[in-house]
This record gives sequence, C-alpha cells and structure tokens, in this order.
Amino acid sequence: MLLWWFLMRPLTTRPAEGRHALAIGVVCWGTFGAVIALSAFGQVNDDAKLFVGAFTVGCPLAAFVAAWAIAHHRDRLAGLLLIVSAATPTYFIWPGNMAALLLGLSLIAAPSVLLREDAPAHA
Repeated sequence: MLLWWFLMRPLTTRPAEGRHALAIGVVCWGTFGAVIALSAFGQVNDDAKLFVGAFTVGCPLAAFVAAWAIAHHRDRLAGLLLIVSAATPTYFIWPGNMAALLLGLSLIAAPSVLLREDAPAHA
C-alpha cells in the first residue's frame, strides 16, 4: 500500500521539482538495473547470451531515455519506456522491475495524477 500511495500522489507542490525528482529516480532505476543485469551476465547460458545481452543493454537504456522524456514533458512516452525497462533481467531482485512497471502504467493511464501541473492563471 505504501508503494501505491507514493506512486499515486503528486511528488511535490512545485511541478518542476517533482519532474526532476522523478527523472533522477528513473536514472537510478536504470543504473541499478544495468548493474544487476551486467553482474549476472557471466552466468547466462551460451545459447542465450545474445538475447539476454540485448535486454541487459536495451532495457536500462530505455529507462535513461524515459528520464529524458519526463524532463521534456513527454509523460506517456516515458511511461511506455518504463514498461520496456521493466524487462531488465534483474533475476532475483524483481521488485525493482515491478516498481518500474507500476510507474510506467500510471504515467500512461493518468500522468496528471502523478505529475501535477499548475493551471495557467486566467485574467
């Protein structure tokens, strides 16, 4: 429940800070996923190295591009990229993948709930 509350509340009262914090978190996820996947890559069967290697490189890269998309207000694209990044082969540390998946789904379904934007002032 705590994870759901964290994902569904606006990050801060100022949208720029919330976007910045979320982008930093996504970069941390990409780095974490890459480190875990690369550290276990040596134990992959020889016939699966190409497939697992593509996921080991491509999925964390999707997280880094998602951070860029968040910073440039491309929220649904960031959500799609986070869903892709959830396929990072982290093996036994799968809860990190679930957090990326839930965040990606929430960015696609309702980005304004997660990242609140200030309404323009009307005269």
